[in-house]
Amino acid sequence: MTPTTSELRAAPARGLATRKRPVVGPYAEAWRDDETGCYRFRLNDLGRGVVADWLDRYPHPVASLKSCWPKLYRVCRDAGLNDDELDALALEGVVRAFCRFDPARGARVETVIPWGVRGAVTRALAGRQKAALEHPASQGGDDSWDCYEQTPDRSPRPGAALELWDAIGSAGLSRRQRQVLDACDVGGWNQRRAASELGVTHQAVCTYRRAVARKLRGVFPPPATRPQPARLGRGEREARHRAGVLRALDGAPHGLAMFHLKRSVGAGEAILGRVLAGLVGDGLVTRRAVARDGMPGRCRVVTVYGLARPGERVA
Repeated sequence: MTPTTSELRAAPARGLATRKRPVVGPYAEAWRDDETGCYRFRLNDLGRGVVADWLDRYPHPVASLKSCWPKLYRVCRDAGLNDDELDALALEGVVRAFCRFDPARGARVETVIPWGVRGAVTRALAGRQKAALEHPASQGGDDSWDCYEQTPDRSPRPGAALELWDAIGSAGLSRRQRQVLDACDVGGWNQRRAASELGVTHQAVCTYRRAVARKLRGVFPPPATRPQPARLGRGEREARHRAGVLRALDGAPHGLAMFHLKRSVGAGEAILGRVLAGLVGDGLVTRRAVARDGMPGRCRVVTVYGLARPGERVA
């Protein structure tokens, strides 16, 4: 139920925790909790009086949720939240909004409060969804997973060597990590199905798989990498491209343009231009400009390269 004005004025200054230093306005105060190391902010005396006056005019903060976010209100009702619970969540959002509200920044309180209510309600919905995904045994340690009947055994799977599973057993995997390993890597389940079957969240399954991979890297040797071919020098690359250009032009009696040479040789235009300039200078390749029809009424000139014939003058 929504507290009355007198209850709000007499309520203790209970703080709301946050990891970063909060930005508070003139109606709130912030301090650092020495026990948790988190920053907390709460309404000061002026802020509690302002919120109490606001509640005198609008006694049901859930009305802001109904008018500004009707679709979110329907989602909350479908999730099983009644108006009293939504009223309490909306009041929390109002308090949080007044803690962040600063009139000197030019915003109006009628604008800030709906967004504070929306944030409180969405956080509550996210918490309910996460709690619905959590398995009851996931709140305890590894021993609390005894209720999970499908415990992986140490026997070798079909097609797997006994030494492989002995090595996995020596990796120091916890029972949860062994279950995730069997479900995803052996059983072929995706992570969302494994999370649903094991009764944990999808994020927890991702965390377990990263831990499994980190532990198995310390047990198994790194895979043998394929030896990389020796890197050729600039002269050797140009010699190879030079031979490739001559082979490509030998099978093209009418010559080839730069575009076709790049595809045939597999080289870039810069290195191919140097190779062709050297071949033209040596008299092995000819270079000529050929007019080709382009768009209607236009003609474009294309440079075509071909093998030099005996007695032919090289341009």
